Amino acid sequence: MTARTATRWIGGLLAVALMALGSSASATPIYDEGSDGAVSTDPFTPTVITAVLGSNEIVLTFGPSDTVNYFEIDLGGMTLTQVLLNSFQTQPGNAASLLVNCDTGSVCSPWNPLASEKLETAAVGSDLLPGLLADLGVSDVLTNRWGTAESQEATTVSLTFVVAAVPEPSIALMCGVAALAMAGLRHRREH
Repeated sequence: MTARTATRWIGGLLAVALMALGSSASATPIYDEGSDGAVSTDPFTPTVITAVLGSNEIVLTFGPSDTVNYFEIDLGGMTLTQVLLNSFQTQPGNAASLLVNCDTGSVCSPWNPLASEKLETAAVGSDLLPGLLADLGVSDVLTNRWGTAESQEATTVSLTFVVAAVPEPSIALMCGVAALAMAGLRHRREH
């Protein structure tokens, strides 16, 4: 096998490994309180929403009678990469926040969350996750228990939780080996 043929084979393997890393499911479930039922107002029994690979939109409607909603995102071994604010509708002057409560199995007071982001001041399209991670003092969300809280008026908020697969160690290893092999062949060809 010539060096050129080996380079093509290794390049092909690297391309296959990168495609496997970047693949995502095309179906995206949307949880909408208007059609799927109300999200729990009980911190001891949050509504469980199962995430899939890719974008997971959640539409919440809350107001004077249910000022705090609790939901839990089941990541199923995947990782949360973004929390995007799609829309926020309420009366002028009303305040609302996205809360990160305690780890699954424990409960925090909604008025003393681990982290929170004000929705009324966030730009539509912005990623709320960096601010939440800064509040938590970590580089990754260690909890999947969330909540929303608002003060007075009816509020509708749409959020997208973007979930990515945690790379399989074998795929990451294959990418690394292929990259090293290509570098070695290139070095060999130059000398």
